[in-house]
Amino acid sequence: MSGNTAHLRYGYPAQNSAGFGLWRKFLYSASFQPLISANHRLSGITENCRDGSAVHIRKQYVVGVVSGKGGVGKTTLTACIGAVFRECRPENVVAIDAAPGFGTLAGRIDESPPGDYSAVLNDTDVQGYADIREHLGQNSLGLDVLAGNRASDQPRPLVPSMFAGVLSRLRRTHNVIVVDTSDDLEHPVMKAVFDACDTLVFVSGLTADTSLPVTRAIDLLRSMGYHELVSRSMVILNDSRDKYDCRRARISHRTIRAIGRGCRIHAIRSAFG
Repeated sequence: MSGNTAHLRYGYPAQNSAGFGLWRKFLYSASFQPLISANHRLSGITENCRDGSAVHIRKQYVVGVVSGKGGVGKTTLTACIGAVFRECRPENVVAIDAAPGFGTLAGRIDESPPGDYSAVLNDTDVQGYADIREHLGQNSLGLDVLAGNRASDQPRPLVPSMFAGVLSRLRRTHNVIVVDTSDDLEHPVMKAVFDACDTLVFVSGLTADTSLPVTRAIDLLRSMGYHELVSRSMVILNDSRDKYDCRRARISHRTIRAIGRGCRIHAIRSAFG
């Protein structure tokens, strides 16, 4: 990903945009910027969202990005959400690649990150941000990234203790942490991820087959006891192919609302490839 969010092309807010929480305001303020610049009727909402982005966060805030299926733009959106937080706030923000196998998040932010999980865990003399920064990639916005396994021919399995260990260290130096999750939500490391998250962003496509994995993911997380976490989450309908179809979007939105009934889940239409 480049050092800005100019490629976040268009989007439309949910009808209940006034009910967005703090983290939703971050995403809203950046991803809808191109549209709102051309639509004066929404300019006041944009200003309110940007004002909300300056609110103090009392603890480290962990956002998990989930899809349950590859190819819908989850990893790119993880980088974009992290970039929005970093652009709007003075605190340190880091994106973590929690894909157990081959991870691609780092390539969206910094093509040559200096370290990975092992580097962070093996450094026993981390005193502050400058020390941990030696192991993190970074883009021009200042968004940090912790790379996963980037060598597909040299698998290094990610286990729960590794994720918990790096998260514990990054909490000391970063205010906002965005996690790119595995498509396999039942992988052992995902429980450690979900236990740490304050909220989730579900990424869905516009078609029935690309939105079904999100409804299944919501249902699975509820069966695992994450009712409260799901209730604090939102869904993004992502037009990753840049071929928006109103009818398909309505079908996806209806399907997700059916399974997410009773949850405060907001749907946003955007375009991230």
